[in-house]
Amino acid sequence: MVAIAQLSYSSIRAYEECPLRWKFLYVDRLPEAPRGYFSFGRTVHSVLEELLQPFVIPAGRRSPDGAHQRTLDEFPPGGSLRPGLP
Repeated sequence: MVAIAQLSYSSIRAYEECPLRWKFLYVDRLPEAPRGYFSFGRTVHSVLEELLQPFVIPAGRRSPDGAHQRTLDEFPPGGSLRPGLP
């Protein structure tokens, strides 16, 4: 049996939708194929996750300017806010 360090809303939802997919992602740690239309959501999630960890992030990165810079750093080149659009 594999111990899961923490559960998130995303992992619980993935399990409810498809237990086998959850196993592949969270137990076997198989990577998912990249999907360009998720790039914006991944970027926002990453920035918010960092901003909500005040004891881990230096104070300068927890500002609106820091969030903006983090967004620029995280958003992949060629990423799209909407599927099918440049």
